[in-house]
Amino acid sequence: MRMLIILALALFKFALQAQTDETPFTFVEKMPEFVGGNKKMNRFISDNIHFPDECRNEGPGYVVIVQFVVDTSGYISNPKVVRGARCGCNQEAMRIMNLMNENNPHWIPGMHNGRKVRVQYTLPIKFERNMTKD
Repeated sequence: MRMLIILALALFKFALQAQTDETPFTFVEKMPEFVGGNKKMNRFISDNIHFPDECRNEGPGYVVIVQFVVDTSGYISNPKVVRGARCGCNQEAMRIMNLMNENNPHWIPGMHNGRKVRVQYTLPIKFERNMTKD
């Protein structure tokens, strides 16, 4: 009986370790944060985003919801559009996600139980017709 309990505890610990190393968390003690906070993130997005030409006659604006994983180094992986818009807004949102990985990581990793962990993050990106075009 004692050996069965030890085996069960070992399997439980292994299952927790697998969760921490492979599957991203969706809720942790300290969520990932863009370096400089939400104000800096919004500024980064607004400084780099372009309203696609093909969308200008479609409507006043769109919201694209992207989801990605912030890894333990602060880089974004597995970005995907979970709720998209017409025209080229989805592609532009993905371009912004890729820009966040250029040069330095722009994110502070999430923390759980005193260690850095991979965390799934969801971010709405708003497109408005009055955005300037380069």
